[in-house]
Amino acid sequence: MSIPSFMLPTVPLAGRSSGPGFLSKAAGPPPVGGGRARSLNRFVMQMQLHDNWCWAAVTASIAQFYRAQSWTVQCVVAAAEKNTQCCDPVNVTACDRPAPLDTPLGRTGHFSQRVDSSEEFSTVVAEIDAQRAFACRIEWHQSSDAHFVAVAGYSVDDSGTEYLEIGDPLIPGTVHTTYAEFSSNYRQAGAWANSYFTLSSPLPAGGAPAGDALAPVAP
Repeated sequence: MSIPSFMLPTVPLAGRSSGPGFLSKAAGPPPVGGGRARSLNRFVMQMQLHDNWCWAAVTASIAQFYRAQSWTVQCVVAAAEKNTQCCDPVNVTACDRPAPLDTPLGRTGHFSQRVDSSEEFSTVVAEIDAQRAFACRIEWHQSSDAHFVAVAGYSVDDSGTEYLEIGDPLIPGTVHTTYAEFSSNYRQAGAWANSYFTLSSPLPAGGAPAGDALAPVAP
């Protein structure tokens, strides 16, 4: 499944000369004054290299954050999930498919659990303060497709408004949004449906995720 048409017009995906992408509106936190802010140190979201590889980009980015070097390359993540040589350009069609996040993230050894709902702002704050990566699945309002992102930081301004900094593999930098908007109307296009907790200390290599993985999803 390709990126939903209602997300267009767009800019090209990183690493591609053409094709659909996602136009960023804003990035960077507001002045926080007497408020507070925190981000994941060294976390950088990779741009997804193919239309359906949000899951591979989020997994590789979290692996890079935790220095799980075996899983920092998207085509390697995809090859393990699709059981084919995804680093070979000949196999792009076979590899550029939707997938859940549970199983590829589980292979890094840093997957803890999936919760099939959004989470309270205080829960996200606790994860970021503990320097644990935190991923989310967004369900688009106008289609049955979905998209994976990660929370890169948070802030609270003087008025008490809560913000999140979102690492989105379709958008360079971070997306600055209120917690309320991210939960129900991210990019005016989708809602936060599932939450993915991670471990700072890895499980044994290839540790299996808890529970059943969600059905494959698009970017």
